[in-house]
Amino acid sequence: MIYFSPEDSLIKVSKWLFRSKERVGGMSPEDFSPMSRSRLVSLGTVDFVYCDVSGFSTSHDYEFAHPAVASDLIMVLRENAAPGAEHGRPLKTPAEGLWEIDNQYGLPGTGAPVPKQK
Repeated sequence: MIYFSPEDSLIKVSKWLFRSKERVGGMSPEDFSPMSRSRLVSLGTVDFVYCDVSGFSTSHDYEFAHPAVASDLIMVLRENAAPGAEHGRPLKTPAEGLWEIDNQYGLPGTGAPVPKQK
């Protein structure tokens, strides 16, 4: 699982500091060519999740600071859940081979499955 966001400020600093090209963590869905997305699908071992989230952190810790992203990560770690609402992870698919999480993730009325009561 690779979460990425072009708003990740630490990735921006790293790109400037090392004068390097694009880093995976700072990419956006438009940066993936149709051929690269097709190859990602054929791998079947790594999921790329674009984090279009705001309001909690623009630093490198958004995966842990934003409740939507943290919730998704917990589903992966606890349930080994695959992407998709049918697996309890209501991610969008902006393009073949990519997934997207936004501020609406898991909110009532968004098509997300209701969590099971224990």
